[in-house]
Amino acid sequence: MKPIIMMEKLIAAAKKENWGFVDKQIPYFANDPNAIKWAKDKGLVDEDSNVRDLAASLLEKTSNLDERTETKLYGLMSRYKSYAGFRAACALASHDWQEKASEVRAVLKKAAKDANVGNIAKRYLQSYGKKNA
Repeated sequence: MKPIIMMEKLIAAAKKENWGFVDKQIPYFANDPNAIKWAKDKGLVDEDSNVRDLAASLLEKTSNLDERTETKLYGLMSRYKSYAGFRAACALASHDWQEKASEVRAVLKKAAKDANVGNIAKRYLQSYGKKNA
């Protein structure tokens, strides 16, 4: 599937918190090698929390996750008590990351009480750890 917009437009939309637009576009970028490289190398460490949120959201939906990136996502989840940290937890849960599962679950449990993302967090809590069970 080819992206229908340029990555720069997606980043700009995230900075403006146009999440409806961003969420519709993520499936087009989730397995694009260039977008995933950007997310891993630049997006997760961007100074803008909305850009970090976008990067984690892309990695949440990709099938291309490696150990180095899982470590970066864990760091993002641990350092930032924000939506970017929540999205990092979602990315780790979506890939059934077990290394520090109790910490990921703790972030998801806290987010489950948030009116904006509670339903997403609850879905991950229900499925986390069941892929390989």
